[in-house]
Amino acid sequence: MEASADDSAQRASLVVAEAVQAAILDAALDPIILMDARGRVRDFNPAAERVFGYARAAVLGRDMAALIVPEHLREAHRRGLARLVATGVSTVLGRRIELTALRATGEEFPIELAISAVPGHEGSLFAGYVRDLSEQRRAEARQRFLLEASREIASTLDFEDTLRRVARLLVPTLCDGCGVYLSEDGRTARRVAVANVDPTKEAIARRLHERHLLSSDEPYGVARVLRTGRAELMPEMTDELIAAVAVDAEQLEVLRALGVRSSMIVPLRVRDRVVGALSLVTDASGRVFGPADLAIAEEFALRTAAAVDNSLLYREAQEAVARAAEEARRREALIGALERSNADLDGFAYVASHDLKAPLRGIASLAEWIEEDLGAQIPDGVRGHLGMLRGRVARLEGLIEGILAYSRAGRTGRAVVEVDVGALLAETVELLAPPPTATVTIEPGMPVLRTARAPLQQVFMNLIGNALKHAAGPATAVRVSAREADGFWEFSVTDNGPGIAPAFHERIWGMFQTLKPRDEVEGTGIGLSVVRKTVTAMGGRAWVESADGVGSCFRFTWPAVPPAEP
Repeated sequence: MEASADDSAQRASLVVAEAVQAAILDAALDPIILMDARGRVRDFNPAAERVFGYARAAVLGRDMAALIVPEHLREAHRRGLARLVATGVSTVLGRRIELTALRATGEEFPIELAISAVPGHEGSLFAGYVRDLSEQRRAEARQRFLLEASREIASTLDFEDTLRRVARLLVPTLCDGCGVYLSEDGRTARRVAVANVDPTKEAIARRLHERHLLSSDEPYGVARVLRTGRAELMPEMTDELIAAVAVDAEQLEVLRALGVRSSMIVPLRVRDRVVGALSLVTDASGRVFGPADLAIAEEFALRTAAAVDNSLLYREAQEAVARAAEEARRREALIGALERSNADLDGFAYVASHDLKAPLRGIASLAEWIEEDLGAQIPDGVRGHLGMLRGRVARLEGLIEGILAYSRAGRTGRAVVEVDVGALLAETVELLAPPPTATVTIEPGMPVLRTARAPLQQVFMNLIGNALKHAAGPATAVRVSAREADGFWEFSVTDNGPGIAPAFHERIWGMFQTLKPRDEVEGTGIGLSVVRKTVTAMGGRAWVESADGVGSCFRFTWPAVPPAEP
């Protein structure tokens, strides 16, 4: 009875062990194959069925080496198993090795294998633990491809050459055929490269439209990807789908002739803008694209787009350099023309100063000689006329001086020195010699500037002199003040004269413009023109604030730091 009980317990324990073993085999994510000492399959778990392509019932009792080991490796496998059975020692026992396995389809693929003896079977049962390394190898191959492709497409700065290289890189590593499209206007797509593993099919592919209109109603294909910026994966290209992709009968004929089996199209993005697309297909190889293939194609497209962007930036830089060179030559021509113009102006200034003023001085002298010769005999009316003649001569000389001052304004006396504006104003007032009834007040706080002295003094001479000339009544009052204003100094010259109506605020800055007849007030109408031209040449501006009967305030800005020489 006791022996019988022990046997029952042992059988029960064996049943439990076999149930646990079966549960482990069924739940394992990787293939597990149990084999006996002669290498015959004793169990084949579901994972092994998926990986090797055999049903469990079809392999039980068969030679494992003949099923899953390539023919040229079978003898080595059998010798290793025999050694393990005879000695209990194996080169693979207790460690993992990588080798080539065989699927039911005849496809060879890489695996990682570990073999161990199954406890309790006294060397008669062994477990082979298998890990399919196909995806790992594909991932490693994809990364190598991306690395090598990145180096290749980055080796040129011609973006169309880059895209042609892209087509050759993709075939046959990722696909059987490839087309590269570029959209430069957002309305059409131009094919810039095509490649296929079969030269005959490549020639056929070149018959596809080189340009695609990016119409809004195409449900598939390059136009849609360029329009939406989203990749397109079509694992199985049925005839119905090919008919839907084709834009016309000719393209449908070409696609059918190519025998396209699977397709994916990915966009090329440059700085948040879709500028092109890569179209990848399989045909003769029978490969079917999946999500992993789409991921690698999108990554490749990102790197291609970066290379294209670099090429475009390089081209833009070259164009900018070329423009800077059309521009440098133009500036040189303009400078030459300006130098010639300045030389002409200088020549004119010489003529105006010498040849025009000399006759005027002769006329003035002649009027004086007539007066001296006639003496007391000259009638009063004639004496008045001679005085008027001398006045006209003086006015004409002043006009010539004004024109010369205007022609030189802004282009002479530009040497930069330290200028105490307060001292400069005091000197200017002394040179103008105001009448005793006039007062010129220079407010405190005048700056010390590094600037061109002569132009600044000329501006103050004209504005203060203009204020003294036009002030009303015996108590003429002129005030000069200054304040800082955004990198400039703003100066103002204020008087208590008759003022200027707003309608004339711009007119007074023109050449030969006076508000009173020249017989009533001494002046040429050029002084304010010289002021504005000089101030503008220094980068500032000049304006007036005034109204009838309230005096005038002439303001101008002058740079706190000297501007660069033009």
